[in-house]
Amino acid sequence: MTRDDNTPGQGPESDPEFGDNQNNHGASDPAGSGEQTPSHDPDGYQHGEGHNRGDGDVPKRYHRTSHPEDAPGGFNPGYGAGYPQGGYPQGGGDAGGPAYSGYEPYPGGGYQGYSPRDDAYTGYGQGTFGQYTGQDEGGTPLETTNGQVNIMRAVRFGFKAVFANPAVWILGTVLVGLLFILLSTLLGFLMFAIDPDAAMSNDPLSPANVILNLVTSVIIWAIAICVIRGALIETDGRRARIPEFFRPINVGQTALLLFIMTVVGLVVSTAIQGDAVEALSFDEGTGEFAVESAVFTRLLALLVISGLLGPLYSYWIYYTSDGRETAVGAVTHGVADAARNYPKLLLYSILSTVVIMIAVPLTLLLGLVIFMPVSVLISAHLYRQMSGGRVPVEHRAR
Repeated sequence: MTRDDNTPGQGPESDPEFGDNQNNHGASDPAGSGEQTPSHDPDGYQHGEGHNRGDGDVPKRYHRTSHPEDAPGGFNPGYGAGYPQGGYPQGGGDAGGPAYSGYEPYPGGGYQGYSPRDDAYTGYGQGTFGQYTGQDEGGTPLETTNGQVNIMRAVRFGFKAVFANPAVWILGTVLVGLLFILLSTLLGFLMFAIDPDAAMSNDPLSPANVILNLVTSVIIWAIAICVIRGALIETDGRRARIPEFFRPINVGQTALLLFIMTVVGLVVSTAIQGDAVEALSFDEGTGEFAVESAVFTRLLALLVISGLLGPLYSYWIYYTSDGRETAVGAVTHGVADAARNYPKLLLYSILSTVVIMIAVPLTLLLGLVIFMPVSVLISAHLYRQMSGGRVPVEHRAR
């Protein structure tokens, strides 16, 4: 409650009961002094000139009222303690006086102090490792990471998030997959109708294939941007809702980064595809396949190099999708963060590939419905870990 500083009839003379200018905000000016000594209340707010002042240099004297803060001993509920459930404390203007009951209790128990949202995280690098840094609205409490990845923690998070929100992640994956297959089929028929020879050729640089690859890439980019946005919301400690997937941020920089990565990937895949065709040839005379050892060795080397470089660039898109970096910043910081955690990220890349190669055929491709969203959520969590961002606090049974 705010004091009424304009109570009439209060002058500079001392109150015989309360002393010279006594109030709940701290010490007042010494009697007869010509300057105000600033004081601080328990919350650290400074009070001095301009606060509860009279017409001159001497502060107003504050007389006792029936307000709860004038109860004997002062009113000090403490930080965040709030008023008692029944409303204001009972007490009169004087000790032993009649109970003050002029106000109704506040709904819900009154003031409850600051919520964690008041100290919510507003940028990376705030706080220290393991420090509680607030939570998003209606979500799980978050903590700041230390830039080192914990693979198993990310894996647990990925599976938990998928099965905690199956309507979005499992059913959504099925719908997105069906939509992508439908669009790809329609584009294939369209290209075949326009230029049958080019559409049937294996030349990736033919006009029909260039257009088909470009349109397909744009569709994939749009899906990736939306899905990663949802994964980052889950990493913020709350369940993603369908409309939130379609409200991505920093789209321009993310699209630019995806375009660069697609062009580089197209060049590399073209080289690998060409070597694959040359490495394996069919001898019509003998009816057997012949392997060109030199070309095969080069192909194998390209595949190994691509696999080794994978952990260094696989997480760039998360930096831009999180609104944290530009396309260039995502490359520089993404490489630095991944290099610091390279052995663990490489191990995860290898093991996840092996698991998917085994599990997906055994489940007749149904495993993709689980592993695809799980892998995106794991990657989002790993990105937050390696970049020193916030992740949900993990509560594990002991």
